Amino acid sequence: MMKIMFWAGVRFLAYGNGAVALAALAYATLFSAFFGFVDRSYLEFVFFGTFSAYAYMHFLSALQHPTEAVHPVRLYTREHWLPLMVLGLLSGVYAGFLWIRHFSEWGRHLLLVGAVVVVYPGFGHLFRGLRSLKGLKLPLIVLVWGYLVAVLPWWLSDHRPAWPEAFGAGLAAVHWILGTALLFDLRDAHIDPQGFTLPQRLGKSHALLLVRGLYAASALVFCTVGLLQPPWRVWSWSAVVCLAAAMALTRLWNRTGNPLWISLWIEILPVFWLVFWMMGR
Repeated sequence: MMKIMFWAGVRFLAYGNGAVALAALAYATLFSAFFGFVDRSYLEFVFFGTFSAYAYMHFLSALQHPTEAVHPVRLYTREHWLPLMVLGLLSGVYAGFLWIRHFSEWGRHLLLVGAVVVVYPGFGHLFRGLRSLKGLKLPLIVLVWGYLVAVLPWWLSDHRPAWPEAFGAGLAAVHWILGTALLFDLRDAHIDPQGFTLPQRLGKSHALLLVRGLYAASALVFCTVGLLQPPWRVWSWSAVVCLAAAMALTRLWNRTGNPLWISLWIEILPVFWLVFWMMGR
């Protein structure tokens, strides 16, 4: 019974939008603390807003591909549509409440992000969505995530760190997010239209090298930030630990092809990163 519950929880985190919401929360918490903008309502918005946004996008994706028998997220969404719909709606309502309540503080800065989320997925044959435009999917993911978890907390902070450290932290975040986004494209390389994504054009081995290079660059910049900001040294070194874990997990995925290595364990690494930082504090 415990084993069944464990794997049910694992599948929910991996394919039911749980891991992505936790990762967004971990990123936002870390950068909010680093930039001096710690607002619990904003962190709650990031968690519930991310969960509801991905639930919305995955529902539309599953509806657009009703006979898809390969993509793990679409399969999971169709199999568990009722609890995912209920959780997604409740999360969306609460995120909307927070957004309206704090509109003058940070809500107004998210109008463009909300518009992108709404039109990112497709709506049947009428509109294929922003994600269907070649070359646009990856930049949108990186820009939205980077803005949500790093740029906006920096902008709203009253006590911003010095520009070099702030720029370095943001740059490192972009490298980490880009590497993870490329991994998901690599996972779906056999499902997406051929030649549509960067990993398809590069090939599996070269795409993996690029992902690992992005993770390594991210860890290097974080370590540099740690040298410039001694209180954040444990945070920067924890990025190296997560880098080593990501390298090992990409190797496991490359050998087994099991999407869980990417969809859960790599995606949720920022949560461990946050735990390491909290231990250091």
